[in-house]
Amino acid sequence: MADRDASTVSTGLKASGKFNSSSAKTVTHKYGTSGSSTSRSGSTNNGKTITVGNSSIKTTINTSGRSASGNFNTSSKNASNNVSGNMSTIKRNTNSSTISTSNRSSTTNTVKSGSGKYKNISKIAETSYNGDANFDEGVSGTVINDLDGLFASNLNSEDTSKGMGQTYTDSDLYKLALHGSNLFQKDEIDIYNYIYRFGLFNPYGTVTNLREYLFFTKPDLNIYARDDITGQLKQSSTTGGYELATGLAETTYWNDLITERPNTIKMLQNSYAPGWNMLLQNQVISNLEIPSLEGTAVESPINNYGVGFQYRGTSEASDDSIDFALEFKDTKWLDVYTFFKAYDEYEVLKHHGVVAPWQGYIVNRNLHDQFAIYKIMVGDDMETIVYWCKLYGVMPMNLPRDVFSTADFSNGLSYTINFKAAFFEDMRKDILVDFNNLSMQFDQDNISGTKYQYETYNTQTGMGDFRPAKHAYIEKYRRDDAPGGFVYKLKWKGDKEF
Repeated sequence: MADRDASTVSTGLKASGKFNSSSAKTVTHKYGTSGSSTSRSGSTNNGKTITVGNSSIKTTINTSGRSASGNFNTSSKNASNNVSGNMSTIKRNTNSSTISTSNRSSTTNTVKSGSGKYKNISKIAETSYNGDANFDEGVSGTVINDLDGLFASNLNSEDTSKGMGQTYTDSDLYKLALHGSNLFQKDEIDIYNYIYRFGLFNPYGTVTNLREYLFFTKPDLNIYARDDITGQLKQSSTTGGYELATGLAETTYWNDLITERPNTIKMLQNSYAPGWNMLLQNQVISNLEIPSLEGTAVESPINNYGVGFQYRGTSEASDDSIDFALEFKDTKWLDVYTFFKAYDEYEVLKHHGVVAPWQGYIVNRNLHDQFAIYKIMVGDDMETIVYWCKLYGVMPMNLPRDVFSTADFSNGLSYTINFKAAFFEDMRKDILVDFNNLSMQFDQDNISGTKYQYETYNTQTGMGDFRPAKHAYIEKYRRDDAPGGFVYKLKWKGDKEF
């Protein structure tokens, strides 16, 4: 006779039921619920539901019992079977039976062969497979093909999960309910050290909607002349302003530009007005496409058997010579168009030797007419950085003036600018350090912040904080559930109190 205590639900009422099979085998189940005892005998399946608070456990009991190990006598031949977890076992029994306790179930099915013998098939690592697509009859608990004992210790061990006679706390019942639906609490999810056998739904680490921010640095075109030694802008002896560089002072276009479009000059010459190119940042309306990283294969010489091998080569070529395009919306004053038009006019003069870079750039071999683009993607809180990258040596390659071939701009004026970049890098801490260094240089009045620090949400008004910012910077925040225990956040600062 095999006896086994059932789950004790923590209120104390005790109910005991004995169920006898035709072979006089007895399985005893005890349900602890508040202090009374009930006994029931029978040879058929009986369902019992016990309700505690808002929780209920239904137990269906039959001749096979909820025992992790049950002895069943059939025609003087004994067979013992181990049943644990949610595994399905075909075993020596006359009826199929299901025992369910708080979403944990064991299912037993019976298959009879043509010769009248019952087959014992275990799904545990297919250890009863004999290698020729047939299944041997074996005694429960024995390993037919144990793969040199690899699985033997586990196959003969009992289920160590909570079962008969053990108490489920409220926390246990909550976890059982979650696990019964293949759900897990935050502290139970560890994708490095556990295998989630039926897939993993991880709402805590799922990437949903990201927001992309593009930050453009400025080129430093030699528009206003600079001292060859100090690099300071030269004062004009006639106008009182700054002196145009040699080659530009004689052109009507540039004399008109500095008078009529001073903000365009600020976006084209960083030494004149250090800072981010906010014009391009505000007017870009497309995403920056990221080049895929592709490794090369290196082939070895063919050996005497005519066989060659391939080895993984480098992927450096994926980070060089990048072509990409961005779409910009323009204003009715053609601010974006004027920026790219002036850039192109300067390049034409540079090509013909009319204008030259500042002397310091020539000595140090700096490319003064190229700039960088930082791409930072933040999570759904609009500040936690998920991904970042940087394009070096960026230069625009076209100006689509054919957009004015039509007069229909009912959807606004926008066009695509093609760019080339020398290099691409991503997910390096150096990029974030460079970003912060630039921001501090651009915010020389107050390195710690331009008067006000902006948040994404205003807790006083209960609304979003949409004040326009002057600068951005990156801070490191502690977060226990993040790799390394911290995250990077994109923060903003500005000069507007409201």
